[in-house]
Amino acid sequence: MRPDIVLTFLDGQEKVVLDTKWKIPQSGQPTDDDLKQMYVYHRYWDAKKTYLLYPRAYKQQVKKKGCYHDNDMGFECYMYYLDVIDGERLNNNLGEFIKEFSGAEI
Repeated sequence: MRPDIVLTFLDGQEKVVLDTKWKIPQSGQPTDDDLKQMYVYHRYWDAKKTYLLYPRAYKQQVKKKGCYHDNDMGFECYMYYLDVIDGERLNNNLGEFIKEFSGAEI
């Protein structure tokens, strides 16, 4: 039950869960298994938002958002494609990008 990254806001009340994937979804949509995994992270970590992070290979849409509703407790699941490679090297700005789009104070 360990996501790749759990961010906690400075107030300590809100958590954001990030899970990286090293595959490119064939349909441009997350699989049912990926969504179920994010739902479990939401419940287990009491996270208001969860993010699926996929590598960008082509010109996929950068961000998608969906909401789940569970006993009137809605939570948001986002899907991002990230540029993992910058030229021929690993993108060193990934941490800053994660901080910016999640809104978390790290």
